[in-house]
Parts: sequence; C-alpha cells; structure tokens
Amino acid sequence: MKNDFIKSNWHEIELSKSNVSIQSIEFRNSDNLKSFREKYNNSTFVRYKDKVYIWDDIDFHAASKEYVDKGQHDYLLIKLISEALLSQFYHEAKLFIVRSYGIIRITDYRLDISNNDFPYLNTYRHYNLTFSPINVDGITSLGFNITCGISHQLTWGIEDFETNDLSTSGLTILENGKVRADTVSIYKISNLFGDSSKLKQSIDKLTEESINISCCNSFVNEFFVNGKNYKLPDNLEILNIRKINFSEIQDTKGYGFELLPNPKFYFYGNSTPPESADKFPMRSKIKYNKPTSYDSFENRTITIGVVFPKPNHLKISRFMKAVQEELCEIYRIQKSNFEYITFPIEDSQLSSYQSVFQETTGIDLAIVVVDEIHELLPIKDSPYYFCKAEFIKRGINSQEVQIQQINKFISDQESGYSNYADHNISLNIYAKLGGTAWTVKSNPKNRNELVIGVGATTDSEGTPQIGMTSIFQGDGKYLVGNVAAVTSIVDYNKHLNEVLSRNIQDCLDSKILDSAKPIYLVFHLFKKPGYHNEIDALSKMISEFSGLNFKYSFVYVGDGHNFRFNKYQLQEHEAMPLLKDLPRGTFIKVNDSLGFLSLRKNSSTCCKIEIDDRSNLIDIEYLSKQVYDFSNLSHSSFNKQASPASIKYSKLMAQMSTKLKTIEGFYMSHISMPDNSPWFL
Repeated sequence: MKNDFIKSNWHEIELSKSNVSIQSIEFRNSDNLKSFREKYNNSTFVRYKDKVYIWDDIDFHAASKEYVDKGQHDYLLIKLISEALLSQFYHEAKLFIVRSYGIIRITDYRLDISNNDFPYLNTYRHYNLTFSPINVDGITSLGFNITCGISHQLTWGIEDFETNDLSTSGLTILENGKVRADTVSIYKISNLFGDSSKLKQSIDKLTEESINISCCNSFVNEFFVNGKNYKLPDNLEILNIRKINFSEIQDTKGYGFELLPNPKFYFYGNSTPPESADKFPMRSKIKYNKPTSYDSFENRTITIGVVFPKPNHLKISRFMKAVQEELCEIYRIQKSNFEYITFPIEDSQLSSYQSVFQETTGIDLAIVVVDEIHELLPIKDSPYYFCKAEFIKRGINSQEVQIQQINKFISDQESGYSNYADHNISLNIYAKLGGTAWTVKSNPKNRNELVIGVGATTDSEGTPQIGMTSIFQGDGKYLVGNVAAVTSIVDYNKHLNEVLSRNIQDCLDSKILDSAKPIYLVFHLFKKPGYHNEIDALSKMISEFSGLNFKYSFVYVGDGHNFRFNKYQLQEHEAMPLLKDLPRGTFIKVNDSLGFLSLRKNSSTCCKIEIDDRSNLIDIEYLSKQVYDFSNLSHSSFNKQASPASIKYSKLMAQMSTKLKTIEGFYMSHISMPDNSPWFL
C-alpha cells in the first residue's frame, strides 16, 4: 500500500494575502438590500449575519471599514470568496444556480450530454458545491468541495402521453406544460420506445466515477482557475486551487488514511470462533458457537401465532416449517418448546385481518402473511400496518411475510435454487423474541459504556418527528429502543432527558453499569448537536446523578455531506495514477475531531464522523472504530450495513412510528416492547 493515496474532492484556495480591508453597513431588511443591489449593479453586496459587506467601485459614506483576517474570520472570509466566485453564474442564462441547505447547485444547460440519443429526453450535468473552512491536521484551509450528477428534462408534454395512450397517473405537470422528468415519467416513455436498457446503460456511463471526477476538474478549471469573470475584494487574488491528498497514516497523531481491522465477533459465553471457523459466514458462526443469548432461550417456551389467508395454506405451512427448523438448528431453540398457533382468514382483504384479531391471544410473537400489493395501499388501509399497530398495542412483536416471498421460496426449493428467505426472517424473529445472535467487542478497554443513537424523520406533512432513541452496550448488545413524537426542541430536550435518566438508572440497578467506575456515554447523532437540546438534556441528567463520573462524546454520524474520496495507486513507469476501489473499512483522518469512514463497498461516499467540541471525550480513532464495528451489527440481516446500528435503528423507529400514528385508533405517545425487543424491524 506504499504507493496508494486518497484524493479528496476538497479544493484548497491559496490566496495572495491573509487579510482584506472591506466596507460594511448594518443589515436592515431584505428589501433594503435588494434596492442597493439594483441601484449599484456593478458592486457586490454580501450579507453575513447582521452586516452587509460591499466592494467594487463604490464608497458608502455611512459604511465602516473592517479588516477580515484568515485565522480569525475564516467563515466570513470564505463567504466573501464564495459569493465572488458564484457571482458569474447569476448573469448566464444557461448556467442555472440554486441554493438549498448550504449546497449550491449549478446546472449547465449549454450542452445536452445525451447526444440526442433519446428523442424524448435531454440530459444535463449539474455541479454541487459547498464552501467552508476546514481544519486539516491543525491547519485551517479555506476552500470548497464539488460533486456532480445528471439532470433530465422531458421534451414531452401531457398531450404526448395522451396521444400515445400512456397513463398520466402519477405525473407532475410543470408550468410550461411539460412533464417533470422523474422515475415514473421516464420509465413510461422509455418502455414505449423499447429502450429502457439503452437508457440505463447511458445513465451508468454518464455517472461513472472517473467521468464525474473529470467533469468536476473541468468545471473548476473553467470557472475558478482559468476563468476570471469575478472580482474579489481589496485586490485579493486566488493564486492556486489544489486538492488535498491523504497518504497512509504513519503517525497516529497525524492525518491520513488506514484500513481498519475487521471487528471481532462474540457469541455465547463471550466466546469467539477458533481460527478454523473464523472465516465462516455469520450464520455458520452462530450455529458453531451458539447465539449470545442462548441461556435465555434454552428452556423457554415459544408460542408463535400465524395469521394467513386460507387459499395459500399448504405453501405457508411448508415455509413455516423451514423457519421453525432454522430457529431450532441455528438459534438452538428446543423443538419441544416451540409451538405454532394458526389463525386462518378468508382472503387478503383488510376486513379479514380485522375479523381475526380478537382470537390472537396467548402468543409471544405473530407472523402475519400479507400480499405485496398491500404496499400500494394508503397506510390507513394497509393490513401490514394495521396488524403492526394492533400487536404493538398489546405488547406483542410481529413479523410480516409476503405471500410472494413464500411462493418464490417454495419454487426455488423445488428447482434447486438458493433462497435464504427463511434465514433472514428467522434472524428477525429471534431478535423480536428478545434474542441477541452476536455482539462485537468494540470496547477493548472494557469501558463502562453505553452508546445512544438518536434519529428522526418527518411525517406526511413534512413536520419533524424527533426523539427516537436506541441504546446499546459498548459491545453492541441492544438494550432498549424508545420513541416519542416530538415537534419542538423543548419536547425533544425533555424526552431525551427522561430516556437518559430512566435508562441510566435501570443499567445501574441491573449492574450493566458500575457506579464505582467512570461511565462513558457516546451519542451517535443523526445531526450535529444543538446548543439547547442534547447538551442540556445530558447536563440535567448528570445533575441527577451528581455522585457519578461521566465521560461523554457527541458524535455526528451520517452521509449528508458533499465530501468524496477516491483511492489511487502510483504505477511504475506510468505518468497517471490508477483509480482504485475504496475498500470498506477505510478510515480517513482529517483532524482529531473529524474523520470519514467507508461503509459502502466501492463507493466514494463515506460516513462522516465529527466529534462536537463540547464533548469531554475526544478520540476520533476509537469512536470511528466503534462506528465501524456497529455497522457490522444487525438484527434483520447478515449483511454488512451502510450505517451503524445505533443510527439505523433510531431511523427505523422514527419511520415506523410516524406511519403507525396515521392509523385510526393508534394513540400511543411512547412505543416500546415490555421486553425492550426491537419492534420496528
């Protein structure tokens, strides 16, 4: 790996000087600023917080002169630079600029990059830019990152669909009478022309990683390096724009990249597989070592109810037998302690599921056989969500299985093809019965540690629904998931404080946490922590346990960013390095509080891991390894995940609870199972 390096899409801007002199006036209102821009259209006006900064051939008598220094005013300085660079796009009709949530998107309409291969579709390239300062190994860098993608425009209007006898349902009509180019509309037309496969190949080609990199480089060179259609304040000049490279970490204190070791998995009795079995698939490892929670199930009686439409009873019976065999063979549930109770219904209509519910008593878990067509129904009319809600109200977990899955499983069995539907569903069932199949030893220091995941979603009206919390031990063992729909920061603060306090006390009472040792709390957050929510909630909780020593870290974990990373290898006797795949588990350290972790195979998009500076535990290497280990935990799949279980579970809870609350008669303000099992899978 000595010849390997990672190139980021972060472009550092080298300036001719480190400070600028600039005029500023007080910001009054948007109308006032607009009138200034219209009156002095050769000047540049940039609003930043409560001031407006001005340059270019104008001398305001009421303006103050300010000095903006790199190192002291980095965010203001990069704001001034970015607005100057972007100003050239506001007057170019075929370069369309839009701002959204801190990302600037510029769509280049100068060239249809589809080469007119599709008479109904034009394709253009767009570029996404974010400007900010970044600390790289203790040195502040001003610059931007850039990614690109493609945007489509249909040349067809609604009348073209009607003329060609294509359904117009699900289409969005634009103001110009054309149809929005979304998946539904493009799919309908491409099928009509019989070139769906050709279109997919074209899109794949246009979005290849090497093509994206080349296009971004060309854009930067055209508009920011070679092009000079902008003017910076105080005769400031851009001397150079360069990408930041990361080499393999040689010094643990420095920045660079490394490939993290695969996590060690632990099973019953805290055992690990011997070397001969370490390379087994996870399912085989569970069978070989016994699941982590084997003791809890050794003598436990399990009763599972099965709700199913009568016409499919023979195939369903065969599938349920396969699930039972899997639970007994892999998860060591005693067959003599295992019982199915069947609840046949007439058909797959919602009314049939509703009619049988009063009979479904005396069970530990329910398996509900549904139809894939139910996915098209509104939530309030869906048998899947009705059954989910009703069983949750009774404190019973449920596992839904589509009849199409069962039919394919039986068909594949009879044809000799592999089908692992029974494996994955059995893993789900085991978790929903309160079982833990495996853990990871993410905690080599044997810390007294809890990992708290916080997630969110929006409801059908776009209202934020936050306060979804999942709690794990440091080794990844799932403890509890709690959800409450809150729509304000005050509610969120209160809910988070209550969840923390209650669960800290429960963990102390059950000896999961040792009050004689420092207690480590690691928050995996779907967003950066706010000033008056996570911090306040933790402070209140700490004051309730004033005799304990808490170490805590607030860690933003997510891929909602514009950074990309590509791996290259220098080739002997070759001028250009070779673009390689970025292996899963690659950790890129930027500074002591910021890193990126590759969790998707062969993808340039990495998971951002950023430690808030109000944490009293800052260890980017340890916390990144923890995130990596937690991405190898799942109660619903044996596959490696693209996000850690702490974030994934919280998000799943948020999504499921938001949907359930749309069902008539579902009034639970807090959702959890009596045994704290994962009801949201």
